[in-house]
Amino acid sequence: DRSLYYNKALFKAAKVANVLGAAEALAHGGDVHWKNPDEEGKTALHVCALSRPPLDESPWTGIECAELLLQNGARSPHSI
Repeated sequence: DRSLYYNKALFKAAKVANVLGAAEALAHGGDVHWKNPDEEGKTALHVCALSRPPLDESPWTGIECAELLLQNGARSPHSI
């Protein structure tokens, strides 16, 4: 299913703070509110917030990724 594919792609990109990957998944219909049943119902914003800077010297883009998710409607479960 197309929507499931892009929801998973968004989740995977957010998990590693991949802003471009998250933006692409959103552009194709990824849902910021989708809860991954394989990850205890976490959303892309949850895993983005838990992401860590990479071990190599590449820059960490967790803040930018979280901002992208927030600009596209993601919200903390405590604010709903």
